[in-house]
Amino acid sequence: MHENNKDMKKLLAIVSMALLLTACSKDEDDNNRNIPTLAGRTVVVYMSGENNLSTFLNKDLAEIRKGAQLISNDNNLVVYVDTPAR
Repeated sequence: MHENNKDMKKLLAIVSMALLLTACSKDEDDNNRNIPTLAGRTVVVYMSGENNLSTFLNKDLAEIRKGAQLISNDNNLVVYVDTPAR
């Protein structure tokens, strides 16, 4: 049993080294990756519909979607809508 344990440790060491060496290799197409640029502005909108104004959520969200088409590509719009549980 002691010999089997030694063999398992050797196998584990070999597999670990193989994974370590392959994980650290440089990809050839690293220079071809699209690197994201920073946004000029990010606007975050939180809409809570867990109150008596929940009936307006869909209309307001439609207006936001329509207006979002007018912003430039270097800006981000994030909308989080919290609706009542059904």
